[in-house]
Amino acid sequence: MGTIVKTKRGNEIVLLDPSEKGKRYSNQLKNRVDANGEILTPEEVAYRKGYLQARTDSAEAYAANKGLPSKSKARRSAFFAGLSPEQKKERQERKLKAKEAKLVEKKKLASLANKKRRV
Repeated sequence: MGTIVKTKRGNEIVLLDPSEKGKRYSNQLKNRVDANGEILTPEEVAYRKGYLQARTDSAEAYAANKGLPSKSKARRSAFFAGLSPEQKKERQERKLKAKEAKLVEKKKLASLANKKRRV
């Protein structure tokens, strides 16, 4: 799997190639536990999600530059291909309602924050 390297201070670390690191991070996110068996903190979760998203973005950019179909976009379109038009419309409406609810919540929080500042 990875390459074990000994540092100057005698510590052993494992060097992983990007695909191995991605697999490790996705498994850790799925289980919410790191390699030592400790629960991931929100910062660690965010870092791992960001790393995986960056790999996806890079792959999509490469595919777009080369004129190739993107695997992640193909997976998404394959998922939607199995849905009926009514299901697709319902799913889009739910997403739109969720976005609107988030915007309303943000506005409420912003107005509360402004009121606290005035006081």
